[in-house]
Amino acid sequence: MDAKEPSLRIEVDDYDLDELRALLPPGAIRVESEAPPDAHGEPVLIAIVVLAPLVISALAAWALKQRRKGSLEINAEKVHPDGTRESVRATVKFAESTTSADVVEQLLRGMKLDASWAETIAGLGG
Repeated sequence: MDAKEPSLRIEVDDYDLDELRALLPPGAIRVESEAPPDAHGEPVLIAIVVLAPLVISALAAWALKQRRKGSLEINAEKVHPDGTRESVRATVKFAESTTSADVVEQLLRGMKLDASWAETIAGLGG
C-alpha cells in the first residue's frame, strides 16, 4: 500500500477484520492499533485499505452480511494523497429486496466517492 494512494481507515473489531480479510486479496488491508479517544480501555483496531472499486465491492459484500440489523452505519476516514483526512459516514439501509448494487450506491454516496465506480464494481461482480 503506497502512502500516496487515497485510503480508507475504518474502526473494526476482530470479527469484522476477519470478515474483511476474507473478502479482500492478500496484502490489501493493513491494521493499526490506536488508543481509544478517551485514552481508557482497550486499543481499537483500524483497518486501512486503498480506496478502490474492489474495496468498495468487498465492503458491500460485508455490509450485506449485516442485513439483519436493518441498517448499518460505517464511520470512516478518507486519507487523500496529500495526507489530508476527511471523516465520512455511510449509512446503509436494508430491506428484503436490497441488492449488492443498492449497497454499493449507498456506500459511494456516504463516502463521497465517484458514482461512476458503480459500473466498475458491477463488472467485478459486486
